[in-house]
Amino acid sequence: MPQRKDLERSPAVSEIVRNLAKTPAYLLVFGIAFLVVLLASVFIAANLQVQHPEIYLALSLLSLIVALLVSLPVIRIMEAGRIAATLTPKPADVSEPPQTGEPRIDASLNHISENLRRAVQIQHPVFLDEIAATCNDFAAQSTDWRQGQVVIPAARYNEILHYLYENAKESVFATSIPEYFAAWTSALGEELLEAHRRSRARVIRVFVFDNVTDIKPEELKEMARQKATQIEVRIYLDNEDKFFNFPPDVSRDFTIIDDEVIGITRSYGRDNFEAVWYFQDKTRQERFLRIRESLLNHSRTLEQLQQRYTDFEE
Repeated sequence: MPQRKDLERSPAVSEIVRNLAKTPAYLLVFGIAFLVVLLASVFIAANLQVQHPEIYLALSLLSLIVALLVSLPVIRIMEAGRIAATLTPKPADVSEPPQTGEPRIDASLNHISENLRRAVQIQHPVFLDEIAATCNDFAAQSTDWRQGQVVIPAARYNEILHYLYENAKESVFATSIPEYFAAWTSALGEELLEAHRRSRARVIRVFVFDNVTDIKPEELKEMARQKATQIEVRIYLDNEDKFFNFPPDVSRDFTIIDDEVIGITRSYGRDNFEAVWYFQDKTRQERFLRIRESLLNHSRTLEQLQQRYTDFEE
């Protein structure tokens, strides 16, 4: 028969005792196992008409040992389940709107979530189909946001471009194509030049043409005007450059601010400018910085253009 000290030294007993002390549920498992084994032992001894008290004491000790042995695997299974539960991520609470940590955005998300909860109570298929389609469009747009891309519509084009130019810290590199000329003859053009003056960032603007004969007198005058405001004006003639070609998927009218923020004009017109902006897009940054380098290497200053083409006069 095992002695008390032997039981105390047993690793199994030690593990049971530690787990029982930490988790009351384990104590219940052990208690049930001990009670069942003990009652079964007493029942068997009574049926056998055992009269010696030491037999019952031995049965009690035996019940304790059996209860320990039975409880150990059960407790291990329970402990493994508890650990697995702590490691398994809890599903998001779909009843609550997501939180981004940006107060302005979270306030809108809370408002949207509440509006949608109330909207879906209107059970009409056409109504719900329109809401679902709008939500799908919003989800697709948010995928662009995750990649640092945002489309600025015509209604906010002037405001955003003016803000980014005025708050440039180090540099602004921009191209300008003939289709964009309407901007320079409007109030927007004056606002952009004023934003350049306020930012004190170095500004380089490359005017892009196919051929020198495409440059109109009013465009030449505009380039001279911008040069007079301390903007570094350069001219790139695409058909004369045998080394660099604009990639077919890249707009010729774009801007790079502080080597990080990239804006690409995708529609033109005095009141219909629209742009796509990219923020913290490393791959796109590297690509457009290479294009900038090529344009700088293969473009001319206004003076160089005039020296080569003597028909030009400011």
